[in-house]
Amino acid sequence: IRWAREVRKIELDDWQQLAVISMLEVLTFDEAMRRAAEEDRAQQSGTRTQQAYAALYQPRRYGLPGGKLRFSLSLTLLSRQQGKTLLSKVVIEWFLFRMRVSEMMISAQDYNHANKLFEEIRDEVDLIPALRKKQAKISNNNGNKYIKSTAGGHMRPIGVIKGAGRG
Repeated sequence: IRWAREVRKIELDDWQQLAVISMLEVLTFDEAMRRAAEEDRAQQSGTRTQQAYAALYQPRRYGLPGGKLRFSLSLTLLSRQQGKTLLSKVVIEWFLFRMRVSEMMISAQDYNHANKLFEEIRDEVDLIPALRKKQAKISNNNGNKYIKSTAGGHMRPIGVIKGAGRG
């Protein structure tokens, strides 16, 4: 929320702020183990879930203080013209330039839609001085489009097979 306000110079709607808070909820190791213990008690499975959760927290660099993201997938369902794309752009830019995620792929129902979002992000990065400083390289070659950040992050558009999920 602060990223949108200070870097992008925009104010998110109330529902967008709530969505960002929910999407980016951090799960600490202690909280994960507490949840696993509750699940093991409910299923009477010994410590199987606790062992699985502990394996997820092997020392890695998540860039998050005291934990990792609670959710690995977020689904936002709203009608047209409600600000889903704006929210997506803010979250993608935050992950690319602030959290230093090594690779991100923008996916859509086809490559053209994914590429449109990629191009919007690329154009906005050029317009915002704070982001332009953190951009290392942009490739606009057809079939090999990407944005690299100075922190080593890499973002590219991909498309799924045409007609996928269409009955």
